[in-house]
Amino acid sequence: MDETIGVIADSTADLPSGLAKKKNIHLIPIHILVNNQDHLHGVNIVNQEVVEHLKQKHDVSTSPPFPGEYTENYQKMMRRYDRVYSFHVSKELSNCYSSANNSLELLGEQVSSAIHIIDTRTVSIAQGQIVNRIAGIARNNPDTQRLNQYINWLVKHSMLFFVVDNLFWLKRAGKLNMLSSIFGKMLDIKPVIGMDNGVLTPIEKCRGKESAVEGLIRGVQKGAATLLNQRKDVEIWVGHSDTLLGATQIQEQLCGIFKKEKSAVPIVEMGPTMTAHTGPGCLCVSLLPR
Repeated sequence: MDETIGVIADSTADLPSGLAKKKNIHLIPIHILVNNQDHLHGVNIVNQEVVEHLKQKHDVSTSPPFPGEYTENYQKMMRRYDRVYSFHVSKELSNCYSSANNSLELLGEQVSSAIHIIDTRTVSIAQGQIVNRIAGIARNNPDTQRLNQYINWLVKHSMLFFVVDNLFWLKRAGKLNMLSSIFGKMLDIKPVIGMDNGVLTPIEKCRGKESAVEGLIRGVQKGAATLLNQRKDVEIWVGHSDTLLGATQIQEQLCGIFKKEKSAVPIVEMGPTMTAHTGPGCLCVSLLPR
């Protein structure tokens, strides 16, 4: 008899509305701290509320689920599935991966051996793309070795590009030090930022939002060209935080460049985790080869 496979992820994985329910993707809520008050993403706080807190200059930060919370979710999953794949934001950006691994010590060896903890080396919609792809494949109960190889391949080739409206938010979240060698104290610029093996990496320095969006499109085109050298098609998602109009304009440009229908390039509202670190006005694009 074929084994059944369950897919679970931190709520740092941003997905199109309704997709988690449709694909049976289980999300573990991240803790969102607002003025030291603890909230759970998707339970008692949503993205727009986080946006308003940030605009009012409230103290907003994030914290990973506790090991016990992972354990509780894994136990529920193992009552339904033979194997579970758990996908996490890059360990260079968060302690979610570490907390998930620590949770396995609270489970018996038989249970923990059936749980696969994955560092996606990315975040937000790029993490969501990987989770979505595997959730679709999991329905067919694939061979473990081949599935593991495919996951590793996806993680290696996933790409994420984003621009922020103001570097202030990355600085306050303690993420600017990853980029300081390039940008120094020039907080007035609007850089294009990417992910390189799980780490925030500067792609291009721009001044002004229009210039930054143009740089974002250039980065996406270069990234897609690299992926299309290996595969026939690339999946594209567009993400935003409190800037749907900007995301729609990027979607239209990318559909024209890559000859895709709008329905094939979903626009995803980024969740509180990404928003808390990048601030309102963030725009991003993720690529995943098919």
